[in-house]
Amino acid sequence: MCQESSTFLEYVSQISIIVASLTAIYGVSTWRREYRGKKDADLAEETLTLFYKAKDAISAIRNPFGSSNEGTSRKPAANETEEEKRFRDLAHAFFERYEKHQDVFHSLSSMRYRFMARFGKDKAELFDPIHRIINEIIFSANEWAMMQINSSRISRLPAIEEAERAEINNLRKIIWYSGNNDEINARIEKIINDVENICKPIITKTYSSTFTNVKNYFKISMNSVFSVAKKIRSKM
Repeated sequence: MCQESSTFLEYVSQISIIVASLTAIYGVSTWRREYRGKKDADLAEETLTLFYKAKDAISAIRNPFGSSNEGTSRKPAANETEEEKRFRDLAHAFFERYEKHQDVFHSLSSMRYRFMARFGKDKAELFDPIHRIINEIIFSANEWAMMQINSSRISRLPAIEEAERAEINNLRKIIWYSGNNDEINARIEKIINDVENICKPIITKTYSSTFTNVKNYFKISMNSVFSVAKKIRSKM
C-alpha cells in the first residue's frame, strides 16, 4: 500500500511538472507576442494623437480672427510705409502662430522615422502632406502680402488687375479658414483618415489580442488543473 501511494505521488508530481512547464512556455510565448504588439500599438496611438494635435494647430494658425499685436515681432524694413507694415505684419502673424505650435510639428517629424522603422519606409508618405500644408500656408501668407503691396503701388491694365485679384483671393483661401467648403480642411481630413486607416487597426488588434491571450492562458491553466485532478481521482 505504501509503495502504491509512493508511486502515485511520484506520478502526480511528474504530471504537475509537465503541466507547469507547458503552461510556462505558453505564458512566455504569449508575453513576447503581447510585448511586440503593445510596442506597435503604443507607437500607432502616439502617432495618431500627434496628427490630431497637428490638425488643431493648423486650425489655430489659420484662424481668421487675431489680436492687434500679432505680427509685431517682425522688425520693419527701412522706409516701410504704414500700409506695407500692415500687410507684412499680417503675413508674419502666421509664422508667429506656427512658432507657438512648432513642438507638435517637430514631434511629428521625429515620429516619421520611428514609424518608418517599425512599419516600413512606404509609410513616410503619411507624414509628408501635413508638412507641405504648413509650408504652403506660410509661403502663401508672404506671397499675399507682397501682392497686396504691389497692387497698391503700380497701376495695371484691367485684365491684369482682375487676374491679380483672383490670385489674391486664392491665397486668402489657403491662409485663412473660409468655411464649410474649405479646401485645406478637406485635405487635412483626408490625411487624418489615411493615418486612422493605418493606426486604428494596429491599436484595436493589440488590445483584442491581449484579451484573447489572457483568456486562453487561463483556459489552459484550468484544463491542466482539471486533468491532474481527474487522474488523482482515478487512482483513489
